[in-house]
Amino acid sequence: MATTQAAAATLLVMVNLGALLLAGAVLTPHAWDGLTFKDTALAPHPGRLLVGQLRAPPSAADRDEYEACERVRFRRGVRAPSNAYSSAFYLCAPAFQLATNVHLWGVQGRGGLSGVAALFGLMSIVLGVALAHASFLYHASITVELNRLDVRFMMLFTLHNTWKCFYMGARLLLYPRLGTAAWRGLLRTYLAPALGGASLGALALAAATDSLHRNYDVLLQSAIAFMFLGSAGWAITSSQPPGGLGRRAGQLHLALFLVGIALKLLDDSKALCTTDRARDSPLQLTAAFHALTAVSSMMSDMHTSAQLSHDADAARKRA
Repeated sequence: MATTQAAAATLLVMVNLGALLLAGAVLTPHAWDGLTFKDTALAPHPGRLLVGQLRAPPSAADRDEYEACERVRFRRGVRAPSNAYSSAFYLCAPAFQLATNVHLWGVQGRGGLSGVAALFGLMSIVLGVALAHASFLYHASITVELNRLDVRFMMLFTLHNTWKCFYMGARLLLYPRLGTAAWRGLLRTYLAPALGGASLGALALAAATDSLHRNYDVLLQSAIAFMFLGSAGWAITSSQPPGGLGRRAGQLHLALFLVGIALKLLDDSKALCTTDRARDSPLQLTAAFHALTAVSSMMSDMHTSAQLSHDADAARKRA
């Protein structure tokens, strides 16, 4: 089974990474014709610029419309290559789930907490793969429409990480006080259905409305604050419940998370965009943000999966 899981994880990475590389090789600037780049008077119809209608080199104001420091290559199919290709790091968590989550494969049964662990792994895979492609498409095109797609999947991905932190925090607080059997009953009866319902609600909002995009700033700041609290509890608490990766891993996870956020804020401020060399460099801060937050997310996946597996195995043995 371990060999099958490893092969599935390898195949997932190869197929999706190959799709991104192939897209980068075949895309042309005209691939984005008809999509909105930004509001400007350069377009035939004042107030709206279509990427395919851009004829003159962009002005400094046009360049500033892209929130990152990387120079936008308007004459290429992939306009911000460093930030686009680094989106592939979001395949880390899906690959980990396929390689290690035995509950996905029904090895430990499908019911009870094994089903919760399997559903958690499936959500991590779907959202990680979707975000990798949505982020690539946005940074390759720098268009309003694909930015909306990227924002929706980034918000869903962030909410999924928030649920993980909620679970970690609840386990830190309640597991020692309730005891193993009572904790598992609470998780199965109340916590897992509540988080599942919240996830389905977020998916419905993303699919049917523009609510996530309109409230992106408030939701993202709230989610990041909650993620920080959950991660800090994992990193600081000296007495860890059984299962999970332990305090040292929590500290590394928290450091990667905070450094990634700091680099993204620095890049968005464009404080370092003072030279052509900085704008043209293949090493961009948003690309580093993609890498660090993807690895941080994978670590919290590893921690949460280990905890869920511990609780599911304990419940199965007790049954």
